[in-house]
Amino acid sequence: MAKRFQYKKAAIRDFSAKINRRTGLAEFRLPHPNRDWLGGMALILAIVLTYTPVWWAGFIWDDAAHVTPVGMRSMEGLRRIWFYPGATQQYYPLIHSIFWVEHRLWGDAPLAYHLVNIVLFSCSALLLLKILRRL
Repeated sequence: MAKRFQYKKAAIRDFSAKINRRTGLAEFRLPHPNRDWLGGMALILAIVLTYTPVWWAGFIWDDAAHVTPVGMRSMEGLRRIWFYPGATQQYYPLIHSIFWVEHRLWGDAPLAYHLVNIVLFSCSALLLLKILRRL
């Protein structure tokens, strides 16, 4: 019984009150945690639907230049990615190391690379949504 009472007390403390300027009465609102999840799920759904053409696409534009080349697929290649700036098209060792690990996991399958990008983009969009909600 004591736990139930403490829960109700905490719930009452979470009320937010706002004075309606037109009526002069206080409007009480409970927090809506489901609204955040609903917005996040709608955002992820929009991203997945937007990027559906990528599921059937191969490597496009300059993807082939960024995916780990044949000469860089060994441990020596990983060392070259980090210590020789001219070993890759651009010197971004962390990105090319991630490509190296991805190649170890699923080879040259473009779908896997595209799905990882969709997941990373979704995480970035959710983080931005969370930041904007706090403003």
